[in-house]
Amino acid sequence: MNDKWALSSESLRRKMDKIGLGLTLGLIAPLILLVVYWQINYSYMDMGGFINFLVQGQLHTKLISLFVVINLAIFFVFIWRDLNLSARGVLYATFIYTFIVGGYKLLA
Repeated sequence: MNDKWALSSESLRRKMDKIGLGLTLGLIAPLILLVVYWQINYSYMDMGGFINFLVQGQLHTKLISLFVVINLAIFFVFIWRDLNLSARGVLYATFIYTFIVGGYKLLA
């Protein structure tokens, strides 16, 4: 197997190809982007003030929706490396965010 995207060890592949890994990365990556966005643009606020600012301006659902796009990149990396279970976990995380944002918009 000379594919540049293939993992070298079959045991490493089995360890990495887990739905839980993809789900964890898919849930954490957008939150990390949110923290990076806060630090770059609103570092003069504490995190609580930043969250209040987002909620008052009704920006929180828009930002969450935007930051979930990082899951697309993670999903494709897993697909290219033939880690289909991990890719499925990322897809599940994206659906979780979709239900959260959609539910919030319906209830608000």
